[in-house]
Amino acid sequence: MAATLSSTTALYASARASVPVKVRLVGGLLPRRSPGKVTALVALTAGLYGIVWLALLSRDLKRTTQNDELRPGLDLLLMVLTGGLWGLVVLHRCARYIHAVSMYFDRSHEDRSREVLLYSLGSLFSFGLLGLPAVYALQEQANGLALLAERRTAERARRGERGSDRFDLRDA
Repeated sequence: MAATLSSTTALYASARASVPVKVRLVGGLLPRRSPGKVTALVALTAGLYGIVWLALLSRDLKRTTQNDELRPGLDLLLMVLTGGLWGLVVLHRCARYIHAVSMYFDRSHEDRSREVLLYSLGSLFSFGLLGLPAVYALQEQANGLALLAERRTAERARRGERGSDRFDLRDA
């Protein structure tokens, strides 16, 4: 029991260290998509929808976490220039980032970034077929973060806190 508590504390500490200090989740900006539908669209379009989906996911993560270090436009450009290979990097990075942010707010979050990485690398040797479980797993993780963001936003609204420290044109 003590070893489990120690490893959980270490995981939580490493997740807190890998997330910017001023992370504030904003609900409603990371849409929940059906992992099955996303995976099917990626399969039916031979991966082309995967590039679009990853760019949208990066953009939505940037909006939800208000992290200016995420660069969805650059990721999209690199995915197009490399014929989608940069998408393997984006898949793994998004999975790690979702886990780190989720651990920051919820200690019980399961890290699936290694699973996403292994499936992504396996897709290189399986004509992209092993990339489909990676897409499914990452979309499930993104849905979990979207739900967490919505709950935290609702809790802040219930307590009467401001939704964001940043200026929002919709408030003007």
